[in-house]
Amino acid sequence: DGVANDTQAIQNAVNFMPSPVNPNWTDRGGVLTFPSGTYLINNEITLNKNIEVRGEGNVRISGDVSGSTHKCAFFVGADSYLLSANSADGYYHVVIRRINFELITGHEFAILNNGIRNCIVEENTVSGGASASIRFVQAWGGSRVQNNLFQGGGNKGLDIDDHSNAIRVIGNQFKGYKWIPNQGIGLNIRGTMGAWVINNDFEYSYIQIYVMSTAAAPCNNLVIRDNWIEGASGGSVFFDNTLGGFAGLIFSGNSVWGDPDGNVYMGDPGSSFDFEGALIQGNTFNSPAWLNKRGSGAFKSIIQNGNFPQSINI
Repeated sequence: DGVANDTQAIQNAVNFMPSPVNPNWTDRGGVLTFPSGTYLINNEITLNKNIEVRGEGNVRISGDVSGSTHKCAFFVGADSYLLSANSADGYYHVVIRRINFELITGHEFAILNNGIRNCIVEENTVSGGASASIRFVQAWGGSRVQNNLFQGGGNKGLDIDDHSNAIRVIGNQFKGYKWIPNQGIGLNIRGTMGAWVINNDFEYSYIQIYVMSTAAAPCNNLVIRDNWIEGASGGSVFFDNTLGGFAGLIFSGNSVWGDPDGNVYMGDPGSSFDFEGALIQGNTFNSPAWLNKRGSGAFKSIIQNGNFPQSINI
């Protein structure tokens, strides 16, 4: 009812769900259903087993979780999974679906995934977050963020960081991440290999997509395709090579509008790392000078065709 504190009841229900003796991503565990209503919490709910958490109807998670350990509503995984040498750590299948997160200002995240390798976040509504609305750290193959509404009001919409790989970001809406002047990113990707960013709608954040490669975890084999990217005031798409180069980039079929000084920024002014093996094809830009190349890094094997305005000499 949005009045009584539901934190312990929710956590007890999660703990009660059966957990396989030998958990793996093929054994999906049980489904915990939230009927329509407002659920008030004041601490994070830990999801560290094979489980699907699903809202039925109009389900709202509300409350102040700023005093919890990770300052989030749903904490997926465990801190011990990060950089773990145990290959079984993080092999769970966690699904979070159809929940509206309306947390009071002061939280860092609505959902924080620390090391779960098969985490699906789908058809939710999230906003705010001093760090990000949703953050994935070392989330390996099988994870997907799909058909969610990111409503702004925080520093980042979706933050994918630190040795994550093969994450699919599909069909989401990112709107208005301008938490403070001259800051705010719709989608932030750092040190992540093999990500797919497909058919998303990015609107009116300070920066829509920011990708940073690192030497330890290069952002190779990255696909950004068929997205609508509009209204960035600080730059539409950034590929930051300050800490490492890029290889195997596909940027295709996107519509990019709203930054007349340059829609796509490749490189950092002080960096010498290279871009190698990129396909830039079939995109529509609103700026004749749509590519802003920065730094001394080389562009090797870059293929451009079918872009409007016509491809430029880089």
